[in-house]
Amino acid sequence: MTTITAISDSQKLKRFEQKYSLEKQKIEYPKIISKFTSSSYGAKKVFRLGIINCSWLINFSNFFKLNYDTIKKIVDIKNDFHLVHKTLSITKIPNCLRNVNKSYNDYLKKEVDNTRKRDKLAQKLIKAFHEGTVIVQLGQLYCLYTFGAFSNKILTFSTKFFLFISSGFKLKMNTEDYLKHREIQKIAFDKKVDSRLKTILYEIKNLDLIKLIKSITSIVIGIFFLLEFIFAIVIVSPIIALILSTISVGFSVWSHLYKGSMSYQEIKNHNS
Repeated sequence: MTTITAISDSQKLKRFEQKYSLEKQKIEYPKIISKFTSSSYGAKKVFRLGIINCSWLINFSNFFKLNYDTIKKIVDIKNDFHLVHKTLSITKIPNCLRNVNKSYNDYLKKEVDNTRKRDKLAQKLIKAFHEGTVIVQLGQLYCLYTFGAFSNKILTFSTKFFLFISSGFKLKMNTEDYLKHREIQKIAFDKKVDSRLKTILYEIKNLDLIKLIKSITSIVIGIFFLLEFIFAIVIVSPIIALILSTISVGFSVWSHLYKGSMSYQEIKNHNS
């Protein structure tokens, strides 16, 4: 029985190792950052960071001793960032639909355990709904049409609700990845592995933790928003909400940049 288990563990380790390139990549941070910011996702995050930075300056205007005109300019810049951030959702829709189609085709493939593919499909579909509601809000920002106060509340709630559910699926999948990789790390600890695999496991562990922190923070923000919306009371102070938003966006950007700078890149479309 011990031999069978040992073989099974070795196979798990081998399958995991085969998912990553053999050659160590030359890390070029300007290229990695440029690739990230040039994508629709990365561009949205950059403007989201701009919104958050403006919010910090506005909240601590007394500390920085900013005058009224300066604060007004920062508010105007924040509003411009907000408008561009929302507008960039238009560029994300084609990619969202492609991801939904790809996940759906993967889900249709016959497998013993299709749970992960089902979760991924649900997450991609809900994310597409979220981007769709953002685009509907965009029409109001550009004064193309207006809704009543009640309709606006429902639309805002729907946007945040879809994002919350999407974050929930992300947290579930990130937790599963963390547990799966921790199992691989335990197997590797009991065996003699080369420096390449040690590096991969070390960087994967860091990436998993970054993703988990980001997902947990997003869930907490979503819970606070839903409670505040339902009960019409302020649950947390604006500063705490700003801190949580900063952590969420910061770790989201960090996860993509860290993944792009990993020594051994994951092979795309690898059949694990």
